[in-house]
Amino acid sequence: RMVPLDPEGRQVLCWAGAGIQDLAQLLSSRFGRDSHTVLGSSFLNPTVAAGIALGSGGVQMRKGPTYTERLLYARVNERGEVEVIDTLGLA
Repeated sequence: RMVPLDPEGRQVLCWAGAGIQDLAQLLSSRFGRDSHTVLGSSFLNPTVAAGIALGSGGVQMRKGPTYTERLLYARVNERGEVEVIDTLGLA
């Protein structure tokens, strides 16, 4: 799931599993915008989370001005406990 946060599509909230190719299609069809990253592996539709974790998930053919501003994820800390990290700041 992908939800634009503003009328121009400058910010999009992407749920886990949202694909880079799907995001590119959303930006192009609804907002006339180009994707932030064009990958050699875009046809495989890697997730936006994989793109963040793996430096955009593959060989970059073109990199634009978009970046990841905020995240919501879980991690296991040094005590073996699961922590939720929330930098979204959404109400």
